[in-house]
Amino acid sequence: RFGPNLNAQLRQTLWKTDALVLVFTAAEGEDWSYCMWECGAAANPDTPATTLIVLQCWRDVPRPFADDLRVNARSLDDLRKFTKQLLTDVTFFPRLGGALAPKVEQETVNKAATRLHESLRAVLPDTEDGAIQQWPTWPYLRIELPMAQADEIKNAQEAGRQTKARELITNHGVVVEGGERTAELFGLANLSPRHSIRELLRTWTEKTPGAEPLWFNSCCDQIAAGAMRQFPVIRPATLREANGDAEFTPALSRTRRLPFAKVMQFDLYFYNLNDPRAVPVTSRMLPVAEVYLKNIGHTGPGGVTLGGLLDDLKRVGKSRVPLVDAEMRALYVVHRSMVDQFMLERVRAGVTRRDLDELTLADLFAEPGLQEMFESSFAVVGEQATLADVRNEMAKGRDIRDVFVTTSGKRNEPVKGWLTNVDLVSKR
Repeated sequence: RFGPNLNAQLRQTLWKTDALVLVFTAAEGEDWSYCMWECGAAANPDTPATTLIVLQCWRDVPRPFADDLRVNARSLDDLRKFTKQLLTDVTFFPRLGGALAPKVEQETVNKAATRLHESLRAVLPDTEDGAIQQWPTWPYLRIELPMAQADEIKNAQEAGRQTKARELITNHGVVVEGGERTAELFGLANLSPRHSIRELLRTWTEKTPGAEPLWFNSCCDQIAAGAMRQFPVIRPATLREANGDAEFTPALSRTRRLPFAKVMQFDLYFYNLNDPRAVPVTSRMLPVAEVYLKNIGHTGPGGVTLGGLLDDLKRVGKSRVPLVDAEMRALYVVHRSMVDQFMLERVRAGVTRRDLDELTLADLFAEPGLQEMFESSFAVVGEQATLADVRNEMAKGRDIRDVFVTTSGKRNEPVKGWLTNVDLVSKR
């Protein structure tokens, strides 16, 4: 009713309630405090007797009724017993003075229980998916620091705060939470309870001798910012996993201050920002303005001597050269090794030095299969592609070791950048 206090109305109703059924789904994700209050109000010993039934829908159990006999909402047998008790038990509705349907036949009870079972089954989640499930999508560490040390970092002079933070976190910080995946980053099977930061840093140092702990310095700087309620600066200081090649960038995502425990907690997640699926091709390609190439749009292959091409490749320190047309569209990729082999064969065939100097790309292309090989030894991707796309293109052909970048990934578009197979394993 509008007007009167809701809790007062509920208390009056619960005082007079003969039977109360609590439908309990999952403990997490829901606030059960009001339901528990209602059950407590109905079951108060100072009120008239109330039959309290817990209909348990999942394995989660309401804590106040952990020792009580509950009805399994998924069990047809339990629902038959509940239905029979509801209809034939003389105490189920205390103020009724008797059973609701004392002479009901068992067949009627079974049919009613079956209908209830089918109705519940239609709305309850599958057994495997019924529980709330959650997990961290990235490795993480929850680092705990005594509040005294956190305040010491906060109150330190700016000039010395960075050094002070690293010293205090190393000596006083502990890991209070972190999954198996995080332990694997450091080459550990698991993290011991309250694993010390000093021990974690020692393990990492042993597995990466000579490496600077730049990732740890970044963690400390971010923790210092968190202690001061500032936005942390996420630097490109990566942690390479102990038994792999993946690199993870630490980022502070949450800070908690627990006054009663006199500690502060800092959640650091480690993100793999170098995953080929996430790295845009434009960040790794060599812009076309910086590419050593040959434009044969006006002269054709006959306008480039092989001797001059080898001299140019030696001068710029390259082992291959792209050939483009007047519109800067990729035509071929010529490798020095093939030119060397071609000229060596000519020398063995008795070609004079003068004739050797006159050999051009046209002569090279005249060799059976060579022009087709130079045409098919590269692939093309668009500007929106990632390094994973580049790898996929290279994997399509055994001899594809070069990829050109154009606006939309078509061969008839001007080249905007170039990547080689070497670029996929090195950073510019």
